[in-house]
Amino acid sequence: MIPVVETLDDAGWLAGNGSRSRLAVLPLRLLAVTRLGLILIVTTVLTAIYLPVVGLRLRRLSDRIYRLWAAIVCWICGLRLVVRGTPVGGSGCLYVANHCSYLDIPVLRAILDATFVSRHDVSGWPILGPLARMTGTLFFERRATRSGEQARQMSGQLEKGQSIILFPEGTSTDGNRVLPFKSSLFAAVERSQGVTRTVQPVTIAYTHLYNVPMSLVERPLFAWYGDMDLAPHLWQLLHIGTATVEVTLHDPVRPEQAGDRKQLASICRHSVAEGLRKSLTGR
Repeated sequence: MIPVVETLDDAGWLAGNGSRSRLAVLPLRLLAVTRLGLILIVTTVLTAIYLPVVGLRLRRLSDRIYRLWAAIVCWICGLRLVVRGTPVGGSGCLYVANHCSYLDIPVLRAILDATFVSRHDVSGWPILGPLARMTGTLFFERRATRSGEQARQMSGQLEKGQSIILFPEGTSTDGNRVLPFKSSLFAAVERSQGVTRTVQPVTIAYTHLYNVPMSLVERPLFAWYGDMDLAPHLWQLLHIGTATVEVTLHDPVRPEQAGDRKQLASICRHSVAEGLRKSLTGR
């Protein structure tokens, strides 16, 4: 079993063996090539297993394969995951998280059994687009006129017992702040068919590089945002030895506690932003 995820006990100390990637001792260029090759091999092998499982509608097994892929990719990339809190679990939960990088996908998927909501244009990307479609990602256009329809589509998935991961900022950031949350898609968790949905805020923070606190200048090595080109950014990232990513799972929120979707979005954003502040300041 690959030792990717570590947890914190009540005193805040790391639990687990904390194994460090041995790949980090290789020369940097060889490290990058090795990592890229391993990611391609693992993705190819697990995709060959995943597709028949999805065809047979063995959802629990397909979720485990997806989660295994995410955990292995995190390990290959030298990411050490530190997890605070516990996922709500069960079915039909909406997880809402800040968004820093494409790395957020394997990081969150190594912890949570849920599908993602993504921008519509990602479906047309080479390699990543087909993989996202294969794993059930929901692709939405950024148009206010479509928000009602999109919320209903998300609600339908929740009613089927499928949990969803949403990045309500609507874009990725430099990892040092949390943008205002767009509230339109929070309508998906309004009471439906007598069931009250649960929303769980999640904070992702890239905190340490080589076990040293990451600076504002270093965080864009992992954060992918603005007009950055994907391929050069990924190639540079594969040269980096090890990094720590803290994932904080906050107390869940019931929609009826908030009053309306705008207040719900505000409550969730406050939890996520406070979690980011604590992680980045070492508190």
